[in-house]
Amino acid sequence: MLVRGNHHQHWIDGHPTADLIDLDEKGRSLEGVLAVQVHVGPAMKIQYKDFKIKHLPDNLPLLTAEDHPIPSDAYGVKPQGRLPKDWKAPVYGQR
Repeated sequence: MLVRGNHHQHWIDGHPTADLIDLDEKGRSLEGVLAVQVHVGPAMKIQYKDFKIKHLPDNLPLLTAEDHPIPSDAYGVKPQGRLPKDWKAPVYGQR
């Protein structure tokens, strides 16, 4: 996981899994707890390897929507819960 200001990038086993910019100026926090999620289920053994924490400068620039617009072919996020069978993720350029 790499977090620079409001830019978050996550990898699992070297594969990128998330790359996002938190543009919620009122709701975001630029400091807090680093937590790792474990899903509910039967008893299991969870192992983590090679965690490295490096403190970055507090004055890193925050990214803005104007400088990093959502690509026109980007898909929206699927909401949780029941959805119609014909539901499709919206494409931002088709709004």
